[in-house]
Amino acid sequence: MIVKSEKDMEGAKSKAEVVLMWDGKEASRSWGDGLMKNHISFDLMQDYYINQEHLNQYRLAVVPDGVLGKPGIKEAVEEFVRQGGRAIVENTDSVKTTECRELLGVEPLIREGDYLTASYLRFENAGNLLKKDMNTDKIAFRGKVIYCTPSEGCRTLATLVPPFAPLEVVGAPPERASIPVPRTDIPLVMEKDWGEGQVVYLPFSLSSMLTEFHLSDHYELIGNLADMLLGRRELEVEAPGSVYATMYGADGRIIVHLVNETGERPLKDTIPVRDITVNVALPEGARVSSVRAAVEEQNIAWRQEEGRAEVKLDQVDVWEMVVVEFE
Repeated sequence: MIVKSEKDMEGAKSKAEVVLMWDGKEASRSWGDGLMKNHISFDLMQDYYINQEHLNQYRLAVVPDGVLGKPGIKEAVEEFVRQGGRAIVENTDSVKTTECRELLGVEPLIREGDYLTASYLRFENAGNLLKKDMNTDKIAFRGKVIYCTPSEGCRTLATLVPPFAPLEVVGAPPERASIPVPRTDIPLVMEKDWGEGQVVYLPFSLSSMLTEFHLSDHYELIGNLADMLLGRRELEVEAPGSVYATMYGADGRIIVHLVNETGERPLKDTIPVRDITVNVALPEGARVSSVRAAVEEQNIAWRQEEGRAEVKLDQVDVWEMVVVEFE
């Protein structure tokens, strides 16, 4: 499989739209998992090596919990967004939130709360895009919250519904688990313009909920956050979340890798995934000359429409590489 991929990959470079600021800790790993399961192609940028020129090549930067406090990160994110980039900042450090309050869009009065259980994140009207494909107006919430007030021009997209029951009575009769307060104005997702770009601030740890609970709503929230900030992605994949997608570009071609990791590790058996669709944006004025599956060498169907190429694969067993060649 590697030999089959080498010729097409020669000279290819990543075409990821997203950069994940990386320190190797749990929050960074969790965000990486969330991006992969949403088929969002991304690159890693180590927290100790922030190259502003390289950072500006991306459309969206993700800053996991704990990374904002690393040396140089605040300044790099500010400059990136000022020049038109988008950023998702997850931060539960009240001191760092205070230091970055202008970027994050919050007032000076900031408090760090206790760990909450049996709570909900409620989508406000301004955050309708965040509940795409969810048949609900609220999703499960746990964890510590940084209590803050949005500053002028900062929009609240989701708010906190406080605990409906303390942990010791969860599972008790329903009359002891009613929701006394159905909504509050305590923000959990905030969005503001900064320079030419936008910042979304999460004053809680979405990454820790992914790690602990693996709920589909939390994964969908990550995908919807990215879609809200990116608009239409350059790479769109219709496949189960266990199929990971990455995109590369070279002279006259776009390359999409699809890796099937369906099943629990260690992977003892191959579980094929069927009926996969890949849709990629083409350079302006490009005309597709050929599309092929270079690794598993299967028959595929494709079409070009409105500046994009749509490719349909019957299945992916282990690893497929779709090569879209254009003139």
